[in-house]
Amino acid sequence: MLDSSMLVLGAANPLAGILCLLFVGLPIGALIGAVILRAAVSMFNSLAGVDLVPEPTMTKAFGMMIMVAISNLVIRFMASIILAGPSGAEVPRYLSSLAAFPFTFLICSAIFSSGLPTSFKRAMGVAVCHTVILLLVLAVLFGIIFAVATVGKLGS
Repeated sequence: MLDSSMLVLGAANPLAGILCLLFVGLPIGALIGAVILRAAVSMFNSLAGVDLVPEPTMTKAFGMMIMVAISNLVIRFMASIILAGPSGAEVPRYLSSLAAFPFTFLICSAIFSSGLPTSFKRAMGVAVCHTVILLLVLAVLFGIIFAVATVGKLGS
């Protein structure tokens, strides 16, 4: 039976949490990523000036972001297995993300190069713009969360 406790990742049934992430989190994240990808292509075109990269449709950008998300998941999983070593030590998430970043960046560029009819070099530029916009969005979100938490502590 499906109830609200299944939407919590710490629920008794971890399969329900994984399915929730797969069927709810992945499409929402890919949709946000698709909007950021379209903004990154526009940003790259304004910076490059000539020989523009064609802006993808929303569905094409959504599909590319699904592929990027799945490839990032696989690469980060492999990086955490490699970093854990034969002893199977616990690896912090940020460490596996940092170790996998160069590979995920190249895979992301390859997906952009194949999805957008452009060269790999230009796709790397789009990937850089995508990363910059994503970091700016995350900085704003964390700033809002920090401000709300600070105001909440001042009020109590």
